[in-house]
Amino acid sequence: MKKIIFYTFVIVTSIGVSLSSCQKEFNPGIDLGNDAKIGTGDKAKLSAALKVWHGTRTLGTPPTPNAQSPAIDPSTNPSIKAIAGRLAIIKPEVTAGNIAGYYVAVPGAGQYFKLDFSKPRDIAGRGGLQGRRNNILSRRSNEDSSIIIVLPANINAPDTFCVTYCPYDSLGNIGQPVTTCIYVATLGANGNNGWLYNDFKVTASWEDSAGFRVRIDSVILNRWRANEYLNWSYFCFNGVLMQGPLPPGEVALPYKDSLFTTKHNLRFALNGAFDYNYSERYKNVDRSISNCGSVIFRPINTDDEITTGGFSYDDASRKLVLIYELDDNGIPLVEYYEGIVTKINNNHFILRDIDGYFTRFER
Repeated sequence: MKKIIFYTFVIVTSIGVSLSSCQKEFNPGIDLGNDAKIGTGDKAKLSAALKVWHGTRTLGTPPTPNAQSPAIDPSTNPSIKAIAGRLAIIKPEVTAGNIAGYYVAVPGAGQYFKLDFSKPRDIAGRGGLQGRRNNILSRRSNEDSSIIIVLPANINAPDTFCVTYCPYDSLGNIGQPVTTCIYVATLGANGNNGWLYNDFKVTASWEDSAGFRVRIDSVILNRWRANEYLNWSYFCFNGVLMQGPLPPGEVALPYKDSLFTTKHNLRFALNGAFDYNYSERYKNVDRSISNCGSVIFRPINTDDEITTGGFSYDDASRKLVLIYELDDNGIPLVEYYEGIVTKINNNHFILRDIDGYFTRFER
């Protein structure tokens, strides 16, 4: 999967909202609500507003742990980040036994959820998103190891609350509890930021080292170009076709591993959702059957990604937070990105991450 490379920037289809009239709709099936804020201090009210995939709500306290297996690593998810109105995704690491589900509770709420992974995942607010397949290599869903909590849009944010969960197996063994605290960011953009709710294309990216721009890669759409990630040449050395940095005195052959990008788009929606659509074709030389006099390319490969999540943007700090939730097969992601926005105009902004990597977006 490509990560924020923005040649590495991933984002998901079908998590919902209405964009501007010229854009499609993607729908998460999450109730945005207009109720008064739900404070994280009112455990009962908070728990009542949560939904959990595969989860059945039950009054009372969760069953008492009675075994050391199944077990999950308590150090894996001490805290996670989420956005109001979106998904909080906990991916426990199983260290022993087989997991049939979890008992999940907000401590002190007087209720809990029993997650049964044999039940449909839309049992508690999954909505209409179905894991669709495209021409990406089919992958087995790993959602059965994830605890996915749907947060109400009117939860107080920024704020933090914690959940405790115990794994259980099909034999009735209940493992030891683990606690994860969820930091909740605000939904969407605050202030006068209507310009952000649009569909932007990645047009360039570059690094920054000690205040100097080291390299700028322009993103060229809809035509073949040399693969900038393999900055090597093909050349002949003693009659043998070679690939790599061009040695002194050698002449590069007129062949390049090539890319054809059709999509590199990031869009933001009014309800705090974002999606990223990336589509690229690869054409590489097949060295196993090529030689200095005849270069043959492998069949064209395709890399398509659509990822969805939620975003938060603060006008005063110019901080943009992206939390990836699902890929286009409905598989949960646990990825977090934070960057600083420099607005050029309503159709153009630059995003800088904490590592000094810049990405230019334009409409």
